[in-house]
Amino acid sequence: FDGKLRIVRDNHIGYYSYDTSASDVNNGRGINEWSQADLMKLLNPGYENNQETIKGETGTINNSLYWNNQSGYCYTSKGTIECDFTNKGLSDEAKEYVVDQTIYLGGFDDNDLVTFANQAYQLERGTKVIQNPSDGVARTLSWTGKVGLAYPSDYGYATDLNICTDNLSNYNSSNCSNNNWLYLNNDSQFMISPYIKSNNGAVIVNSFGQIFNELTFRNYSIRPVLTLSPDTYIISGTGTSDDPYVVG
Repeated sequence: FDGKLRIVRDNHIGYYSYDTSASDVNNGRGINEWSQADLMKLLNPGYENNQETIKGETGTINNSLYWNNQSGYCYTSKGTIECDFTNKGLSDEAKEYVVDQTIYLGGFDDNDLVTFANQAYQLERGTKVIQNPSDGVARTLSWTGKVGLAYPSDYGYATDLNICTDNLSNYNSSNCSNNNWLYLNNDSQFMISPYIKSNNGAVIVNSFGQIFNELTFRNYSIRPVLTLSPDTYIISGTGTSDDPYVVG
């Protein structure tokens, strides 16, 4: 995309909330605005000193831990937990190849979940957002930063379209999920796109392989997506699981 290569982690880094919120905002069930999401602050640089209320006291949490390869505290549906990214965060060497990416935040409603990959791609770059949200948080149509998540269309295109002819809500069929390299084998995962029928809805791939919607405060697998510099080259490897590409 734009002369750059987007890559997604082959497995997840743990089970975390997309976002949580104070008890008086969406009943504590989060907000579906990625530019302000807890998860965005966990994955990206610039939030090292992020302070939020933790059990009635102000503390440092979701503070760029993945980006900085550190341990600390994160949010889940069960509240604040200790989280450790020292073995699965980004190394200093890896960060040298990562550049900013523009992530599009066009939303999905119920009808849009019953769609195909090419249609999802257009929706992601569309103009659907929650109008006059009751939580008072303005929704944006794009965000620029280092680390995001996969789009629903990424998941749609990751299957073998020669044999998978279903829409994304029916990707639980064996022809689709069993041939999709982004399917996590009975493990649900958050996508980047908001579900706009609620203030705190996000699109997920559920454990059956279907595109679905869930609440942002829930815990699901997190698979970071990075964009590599156009100056990055493949220096070895054939691109198979046994002989992966090595870039430099």
